[in-house]
Amino acid sequence: MAENSALNAISLGRENASIQPQIDQVSLQISELEKDLIANDSRPDNLYARYQSKEKEYKEQEKSINNNFSSSASKLKREHTDLTGVYYDIRNFKRDIECIENSVSSVLLSDTETEQLQQLMKQEEIKIETKQSFPNVDVSGFLEATNEIITTELAKSIILEFSTIEEQNWVREGLNYHEEGDVCAFCNNPISEQRLDQLNHYFSDNVKKFETRLSGAIEHLKSKKYEISKINVIEPSQFYPIYREQISVLNTSILKLIQKYTQFLDFLIKTLEKRKSNLFTTMSEISYKIPDSFESIKEQYGKIYVEIKNTVKI
Repeated sequence: MAENSALNAISLGRENASIQPQIDQVSLQISELEKDLIANDSRPDNLYARYQSKEKEYKEQEKSINNNFSSSASKLKREHTDLTGVYYDIRNFKRDIECIENSVSSVLLSDTETEQLQQLMKQEEIKIETKQSFPNVDVSGFLEATNEIITTELAKSIILEFSTIEEQNWVREGLNYHEEGDVCAFCNNPISEQRLDQLNHYFSDNVKKFETRLSGAIEHLKSKKYEISKINVIEPSQFYPIYREQISVLNTSILKLIQKYTQFLDFLIKTLEKRKSNLFTTMSEISYKIPDSFESIKEQYGKIYVEIKNTVKI
């Protein structure tokens, strides 16, 4: 056993001696690599120096990009505050760039979308001079008042016979122009005192008051109709292109609502005029769907107005 161990040791020693040159060569290579990884004035172009140079170049490029991002964000905020808001900065700009890079749909724009965006870039700042106002039109009581008038029954103080409603109205109008002893333009007979008294009783003060009330109601409805006809649509040119579609929808709603109010008031006016033409004949109650108010339109417009006000100094 001892002899075998000695022989093995001699054998290993001889083997180590034979590969020592290889070991030395590897050690030299390692030493050279280590020199390449540390700062070395005698080797200004080693790996360490090249790494330092590239790192410096990277930082310079990063700084240049950030400066460009920062200046671009400032320019966007300054020239297009309506789109960016007053707090737009480099973080928002980077996020927008990332969104564009990650979103295929945002870069594949249609011709229409491209044209809209090009127009938007050329758009000058718009200031809304005055806020659009909408009237508080309350017609809730008009239908009820009209029904109350047309169903009112007038009691005749005496009974007189007229062949037609037209004749009755003609005689009532003629009372304003005839006196006792005048010749009636209708029957060509003298008008007696008794006949005048009968007619004046027939067309009593209550009748005149009722007629005055009718005329007043009709004029009030006509006045309200005129007021509604003066309601203006929203001027699209006071808004940026991105709001034009919403404004168009609102204007359509405004015009439709004006039309509904006009039709409603015309219906009431026509009904009252019908009763006025036949004072002593009561009418049945009428029904009609009362138009909506302008409140919904006012709220939608208000949201757009506030949104613009928060981005542009009005």
